[in-house]
Amino acid sequence: MFFSLDELVEWLGMTIFELWINLLSLGTFTVLLALASEEILVSSWWVIFSPLFVADALNAYFCTIVLIRMYLEALYKVAFFRALWSLSFL
Repeated sequence: MFFSLDELVEWLGMTIFELWINLLSLGTFTVLLALASEEILVSSWWVIFSPLFVADALNAYFCTIVLIRMYLEALYKVAFFRALWSLSFL
C-alpha cells in the first residue's frame, strides 16, 4: 500500500520540489555514511553531512521565494502558515 504523490504533498505540506530535495539528500547522506562506517571513504564528518546541509539551504531559499511571492499576491495569512510549516522542517 503506497501513498500517491498528491496524498504525500497534501499530508506533509511540502511541494514536490522539497520532497525531491529531501529524498536525494537523504539518499546521498546514507551512501556516504555507509562508506564512512565501512572505512572505504576516509573523510571528515562535515563532508558526510554536507548533503543534509545543502538540502536545508536549498529548502530555506525555496521557502523564502515562496513567501515573497505569496506576499506579493496579498496572501498574507496563507504565506505565514506556509512559511511556518516549511521552516519547521529545517
